[in-house]
Amino acid sequence: MSEHKPTDVQGYRSLDPRTLEQINKAKDLEKQVGAFWQELAQDPLVDPRHLAVAKTELETAFSRLVRAIAQPADVYGTQPRRA
Repeated sequence: MSEHKPTDVQGYRSLDPRTLEQINKAKDLEKQVGAFWQELAQDPLVDPRHLAVAKTELETAFSRLVRAIAQPADVYGTQPRRA
């Protein structure tokens, strides 16, 4: 894994090295799950409809996981910010 420096992304709190490491772990796990999904997609015995739903839900889950770690700003002002 390459070394990261603290960084700022518009709409996010300052991302320190620990946060970046957690995000990168989540992204690595997502790649592993994606590879498994692709493997399943080649199997004619796997139901493609359920596999498609699983892909959508996995994409949503990993997106929410990264958001939970990074804690972006609520631009709509509907959620209180946790400390």
